[in-house]
Amino acid sequence: MPLEPTEILRTIVVTVWILARQGWTNKVDLAPVDPATLPGEATAFIVITRAPMRGDLLQPGHLLLALRQAVFQMVGPPQSFCGLRATLKLRGRPLAIMAITTERPPRRPRINPSTHDPIIIERDKSNKTLALQGNLLAADSGVFDDPYFSNCQIAWAYSPNGHSIPQEDVWTSWVDTLANIAYHNSRDPFDHVTGYSAPGPGRTKLEVKGTSIERQLNWAHVLGFLGTVGSRVIVKENRFAEMSFRILYRGDEIGIGVLSRDWAVDIADGG
Repeated sequence: MPLEPTEILRTIVVTVWILARQGWTNKVDLAPVDPATLPGEATAFIVITRAPMRGDLLQPGHLLLALRQAVFQMVGPPQSFCGLRATLKLRGRPLAIMAITTERPPRRPRINPSTHDPIIIERDKSNKTLALQGNLLAADSGVFDDPYFSNCQIAWAYSPNGHSIPQEDVWTSWVDTLANIAYHNSRDPFDHVTGYSAPGPGRTKLEVKGTSIERQLNWAHVLGFLGTVGSRVIVKENRFAEMSFRILYRGDEIGIGVLSRDWAVDIADGG
C-alpha cells in the first residue's frame, strides 16, 4: 500500500505536534488526532485505537516514540513510504493499535479542530494556494505577526548559499525536535532544544535557543512557534533548504532557530 511521501510526512508532523502539546506522561486525548478532521483532499491517515483492556494507560509519549520510529523507518535507507499497522505494547500487553493508511476512516461527529492548531489550519490553506500558484510564492525571507502569541513576530530567511535539503530530512528533524520538547513541562523555562533527521549521509539539524533573560520563553511557546514556522514558512514556501528564524517580542529578539545540514554526523555515531 504505497503512500504519497509529501502527504504522509505532513500528516505525521501534524499528529506529532498535536500529541506533543499534551505532554509526555499525561493521559492521551485522541480526539484532536481523529483523521476525520483532515482536509477533504487528504490521502494519508493515522488511525489510533486504544486496546480494550489497558488502553486507559496510553500516554502521548508512547505514541510519539512509535511515530518517530515509524517515520524514521519510512525514510530509510532503504526509503519505503508504505502503510503499516503496529501494536503498541507495555510490558508485553497491548496499549493501542496504530495504522498508517490510505483509507479514510468513517467520519465521527465531534467538535471542529481548535483554531489554535496552526499546522492543521495553515496546511489546508497552503495546499490550496500552492495548487494555484506553485513555486511562484517562494521567497528568501519575510516577517509576520505570530497569530497565537500577542506582540510576537517571526522573522525568517533562507541561507543565501545554503544547501538544499530533502523534504524527508526537514520533516524528520521537525518530528525529533517536537518529541524532544514533549519531554519537558510546558510551563518550565526554555533554554535550548535540538532535533536530528533520520540517519543518512549527513543529517539535518533543527536547533532552537532562547536568547533573552528578561523575556524568557517556555517550552509551550517554542512548540507553538515551531508549528507556525512549519506551516507558514516551510509548507507555504514549499522550499526545503537551510534557513533560520528569529522570534521577536515587540521588536526585541527572544529566540532563534536554525535548520542546517550537519555533514559531521553520520550513520555510525547516530547523532
